[in-house]
Amino acid sequence: MRKKGFLIATVLFMVGCFTSAGAEEVVVAPYKPDSPSASLSNTDLAPIDIEKLKSGQAALNVGHYNQLPPFYYADDNVQPGFGHDIFMEVAKKAGIQHINWIGFDYGADLNAQLEQGKIDLIANSWDLPGAREQFLLTTPYYTKGGLSFLYFKKNGPFLTADDLKDHPVGVFRHGYADRYWLPAHNVAKGSIKTYPTIRDLMFALRDGEVDVAVVYYPLAQLAQQQLVDKLEATLVQPINDVYAVRKQDAALQTLLNQAIHNLATEGTLNKIQAQYINSPPP
Repeated sequence: MRKKGFLIATVLFMVGCFTSAGAEEVVVAPYKPDSPSASLSNTDLAPIDIEKLKSGQAALNVGHYNQLPPFYYADDNVQPGFGHDIFMEVAKKAGIQHINWIGFDYGADLNAQLEQGKIDLIANSWDLPGAREQFLLTTPYYTKGGLSFLYFKKNGPFLTADDLKDHPVGVFRHGYADRYWLPAHNVAKGSIKTYPTIRDLMFALRDGEVDVAVVYYPLAQLAQQQLVDKLEATLVQPINDVYAVRKQDAALQTLLNQAIHNLATEGTLNKIQAQYINSPPP
């Protein structure tokens, strides 16, 4: 039943982007690259009390992006998402009794939210050098993610950054690909078009505004599965998905690491992954 609900949500989102005439506009909070999150994590905040988490006296405030399929969907969808389901299992295995889910529009600065103590954990962080300098990162809970190219087969193939030359490229505004990956690979600024939401970017790809979208790989896989005869997804930079906590929360990091390890050993992580992404590549 969960699988059916997920497929309904996926078809409504992904196929809808390629077949419907329009979409409701989503207002996204501005990203501020020069915000306080550029500094080291705030060490003035008290460490998370693990015993209170386990006894239920305190809740863990978990921050995540809304509308980040397949990791998180809108609250009114049948399934909340791959990332949500995995973290609920991690919390259960770790003995954490209560979770407060705090969702943000894509583009909000989750690093600043964590640093300022407004959340206790970032649920959809990537294992990148900058993140490791600022926060403590857990063992990966998903190892088949990262950046990918998503494109219509008739326009491809797109396998490397060199293949992007002379093609309009779509990307999330202020995201990792926009700010770091594309500039590092010398992709001409004039060929890059930025979009504030997933839906906007998918419509741009559908309508031919861009020939290729640089998106996170699980999303590209979902799109490809819905239009397997037309779309292609190519992984170009593997990046592990992890949880981020403040520097002073080493005890929480250890607790989560052990839970992730146990769930991986039991096969639970792969089982949840299979519910959301069919036949994931090695």
